[in-house]
Formats: sequence, structure tokens, C-alpha cells
Amino acid sequence: MAFDSPAIAGSALYICTTAQTGELLQAGFEALTWVQIKKIGKFPESGIDSNIVKYDTVDTTVSVKSKGVSTSKDWTVEYARSAGDAGQDALRAAALTSSNYAFKMSKADGTVIYNIGIVTGPTRSGGGPDDVDTETMVIGTNMRDVVVDPS
Repeated sequence: MAFDSPAIAGSALYICTTAQTGELLQAGFEALTWVQIKKIGKFPESGIDSNIVKYDTVDTTVSVKSKGVSTSKDWTVEYARSAGDAGQDALRAAALTSSNYAFKMSKADGTVIYNIGIVTGPTRSGGGPDDVDTETMVIGTNMRDVVVDPS
């Protein structure tokens, strides 16, 4: 049996350096100009987390649950620091503002995931002689992912 789950290797992460003022649909994302953030060491998780709401009453023996407010999962991005990399420079510049920026994850299998969010950080690694000099940024996403499956 062949292993048919795609690997993350060969994927890329991009930022649009123009601040965004609202949610975009697929066509809006595709019209943007993208700058690749290079030397990504770990791709972020993405998706939606929803609260589970319950209210137990004295006449209930099993809780009944419903879906509450949902939140878009923050993207934590770690990369090997590279002075002069246009994508890393764009992330650092975005972190100095309170604006939302558009992001594009392009997976090796052709899947593309878009979102918009604020950028915080960077935090910089410490370590010893064999550790890589890394920075970590958090992208506080503000909408549901727009997922475009490969055609």
C-alpha cells in the first residue's frame, strides 16, 4: 500500500505587504502580490476552534452541548533568521503595526490556505553552539481559512 498523505516538505508561506481592512474571498486573495517568507522550520496549525457550551439543570443527568463562539486558530511561525530575507523583513515590519495582513500557505500537494491577521513578535531563540538562530512570530488570524484544494 502506498503512503498517500502529503508531506509538508516543499511547502511555502507568503505575506502580502499591503495592510488589509477586511475579509477577502478567494478571488481577492488571488489578486494580491505575495512575498515568500523563507527558511520556515515549522508550518503553523490552522483552522477553527469552537467553544462547547453547556448548561446543566437539576432535572438533567447528561449534559446537552451546543456550539458556541468560534475563533480562528493563531498561526505560530518559526524560521531560521536570515537578515535581508524580504519575507522575514515584511513580517518584522508587520509586527510593528496593529494592521491586518494577508497570508498564503502553499502546500506541497497544491493546497492553498489563505487568512488575514495581525502579526506579533518576534521572539528570538537562545541556545547553545549547535542550535539554529530562530525567530518565532504569531499571526493572530481574524477569519475562517479560505482553503483552495488542488485542481
